[in-house]
Amino acid sequence: MGESPWGFKSLRPHQFDYGWMNNMFEFKIGSFPIRLHWSYLLLIILVLGAGFGVIGVLIWLIAVLVAILIHELAHAAMARRQGALLDHVMLYGLGGVTVWNERYGSGVNWKSRIWIAAAGPVTGLGLGLVGYAGIRFGLFGEAMQSAVNVPWRLGLRYWAIQGDWLSFTIACLVWMSLAWTAINLLPMGGLDGSQILAEVLERKNPRDGRKQAAWVGVIVAGLAAIYAVIVLRSWLIAFVFGMFALNDYARINDQPPPFGNFRR
Repeated sequence: MGESPWGFKSLRPHQFDYGWMNNMFEFKIGSFPIRLHWSYLLLIILVLGAGFGVIGVLIWLIAVLVAILIHELAHAAMARRQGALLDHVMLYGLGGVTVWNERYGSGVNWKSRIWIAAAGPVTGLGLGLVGYAGIRFGLFGEAMQSAVNVPWRLGLRYWAIQGDWLSFTIACLVWMSLAWTAINLLPMGGLDGSQILAEVLERKNPRDGRKQAAWVGVIVAGLAAIYAVIVLRSWLIAFVFGMFALNDYARINDQPPPFGNFRR
């Protein structure tokens, strides 16, 4: 995608300034270089009040890591397929980013960038729906079917209380794959949906298309923040959406976004 729900993606190396994210653990999955930053553990904040217990929180963190990694590797594979040079995939406290570079004569045009941005959500949606269907049709047992009939926190907490960690893990992977896809398709904050919208609008309006996409992001993120406060009663979620809104507003004014130093 263009950027992760909590960060940025499909960016060329000179467009991303890591700043405080310089200290990372590096490894490879096949030919894909992966960087894992310690700030990834900050995602634990999202489930502090979920009642998962220590084991449940650890499993949840691993499930989130797997979901984000699959999402990012889909971007990386598509970037290579479109003729781009992959630099690395990074996972950190706000999600993940796939950094790639255009090679002279590579043919990475606006359509190719849309394919790269869409690869992550499409892959996550496909895997999530396969897992969901497996649960619904009893592939993981009759009792497991209840995991798709209740809100995710209640469902996951039930399996955590029961100590059924296999069911808990499966439910985490399914829900995270679907939730990650849904978040990334929102047209705000540089997420995949925002990247795709920006490419389309820039095609129609080369001068102001990306700023128009950023204005859409400000509006969507602002409404989402209000919804989080009034309906979800979560100031944390509202704060995250507020970050997206501020990032988009900075892009409108050709300024570096305050949350993730993305530069064009």
